[in-house]
Parts: sequence; C-alpha cells; structure tokens
Amino acid sequence: MRSDPHPPSPRRTSMAMTKAEKAEMEALREARDLARALRWPEYAEPAMIPPPDFSGSHTSGWLFNTYRLTAQLGGMGDAVYRAWSESTTHGDGQSPIPHRSATQGGVHLFATRLDALKALRLAVTEEFARKLARVDAEIAAESAKAD
Repeated sequence: MRSDPHPPSPRRTSMAMTKAEKAEMEALREARDLARALRWPEYAEPAMIPPPDFSGSHTSGWLFNTYRLTAQLGGMGDAVYRAWSESTTHGDGQSPIPHRSATQGGVHLFATRLDALKALRLAVTEEFARKLARVDAEIAAESAKAD
C-alpha cells in the first residue's frame, strides 16, 4: 500500500491571539531576555594580535568601545569595529589612511569580531556590576540607619 505523497495538513486548532495576549507575550519575551542578560558571561580571550615592532607596518583586527555602545539608543551601533595598529598609533578601519588622524599608541587587537563582542560583553558586565554594588551598598547603609 502506497502512502499519499501529499497528506492533508493538520487542522489548525488554535485561534489568533488578541492584542492583549500579544502584549502579554511580548512582555514575557522581554522579561525572559532581561533574565538571560543578568548573568556573568564566559570569560573572553584577551586581544591576541600585538602591534608591530617596527614603524611602517601595521596589523589589523577588531576593537570595541563601551562608550559607543552606551551612546547608541537601543542598538549596537559601531561598538565593535575593524581596527588597525602600528607600533605608535592605531585607528578605525582595515588599514591606516594617509593624512588621516589616528590615536597615539599601538594596541593589541582581537582576531575576530566574535572575540571582540565577547570582550565587550564582559567589560559591560563588569561596569554594571560595579554600579550595582555601589547601589547595594547605599541600600545597606540606609537600611542600617532605619534599624
């Protein structure tokens, strides 16, 4: 006996969600995402690509800037970006552009965007953990006054 190559599709038994149900579902998703975000991440690999020893050559890789993340409203913006480093300067982009300003000092770079993102996550977690610890200390101090 041969089976039908196009069996009938299963009947849909659920009804469409109301606006209130959709709003509740979205609130639950947001709460889930917030709960997942409140964790210590895996520790990131350090930036492994050192600046070159001699002037005239450069390395390229990835960097992150936590300020760029906090300055963006709701997005990643350019918090993780391609970068280059020479022995005495570094800057944005794949390679140095002649007559374009650069930042003083050669820096170690991350080999991949993923490594830079992990390092950014850890840096932001540490920054906000310090802020939360200060708030907790103030709460404890106020609680001690009330007792």
